[in-house]
Amino acid sequence: MADLFKEVLPDINFGHKNLIRTGEMDESQYASQKFLINRSLSMSPDTVMYSNDMNYHYDLDSIIQYDYFINSLRKKKRYNKWAKAGKTSSNIDIIKRYYNYNEQRALEVLSLLSDEHFDFIKSKMDKGGTDGRTTRGKKL
Repeated sequence: MADLFKEVLPDINFGHKNLIRTGEMDESQYASQKFLINRSLSMSPDTVMYSNDMNYHYDLDSIIQYDYFINSLRKKKRYNKWAKAGKTSSNIDIIKRYYNYNEQRALEVLSLLSDEHFDFIKSKMDKGGTDGRTTRGKKL
């Protein structure tokens, strides 16, 4: 099986020798990686529209999609970083645990709560311990 990040994407971006037609990769191997190929190509500003076209025409054969990318994209070495989710604040984690909300609902509620609400929720969620925090109003 052809490695996605070492063989397939470099061939689409820079090589243009068509691994499927040369026999180095089966069409079924490409079909199992369509989503990741489209996602990785959507990270670059100059290939995002091509990736969007293939997302729109998801039902095309694998060889047609591969040929589209090879013949449409200019040869260029593209080293893009993958988008990652941002770090959540501790207040969102507190809201999620206290109200049993998911991430999206907790983000909506975050702007509605004041600092006094957070202090009250933190005091209710406090389980005690000896790490220097206050427990039930007493300093340890």
